[in-house]
Amino acid sequence: MSNSLTYFRVDGAWRDVQNHIPANSGIAPQVDDVSAYVDFFPGSKLEALAGGMSIYVPDYETYGDTELSLAPITGRTIDGKLCTIAVNDPNGVELVANTDWLGLTGDDELYYHVRFRNVTYDSAVQRLSNFAFLAPTDDTGVVITSTDLERFDYRGP
Repeated sequence: MSNSLTYFRVDGAWRDVQNHIPANSGIAPQVDDVSAYVDFFPGSKLEALAGGMSIYVPDYETYGDTELSLAPITGRTIDGKLCTIAVNDPNGVELVANTDWLGLTGDDELYYHVRFRNVTYDSAVQRLSNFAFLAPTDDTGVVITSTDLERFDYRGP
């Protein structure tokens, strides 16, 4: 029996609290969207490389034993939400899950190292903290801005 890839969806939302609008009469801060590119580098807990990673998988679809290269995936925030860079900018990004047949265990399990770049809010270049997370073993979605998500040290490029 052949194996195939399982994908999981990643979502997230980013907002900032910034100075009030001077043209308005109020003094309350303004809440606005954060703009950024979000890079997902596949790797182990200890390392992710700019070029992605390659693994050997048994009996992949109709190809048989195969070297499978997982390339980095880039999304972006639109209206403060993570989106795929595609026509109509659909919400969310899909990544490869850490299924058993990939054969990745221990510190070599599949992690995604998340890097934020070109971050803008409050009309200026800013920064968000990079981190890593363990990929789920099935198609269970991940909200990377959830307070429940376990974050690990970023070890990407």
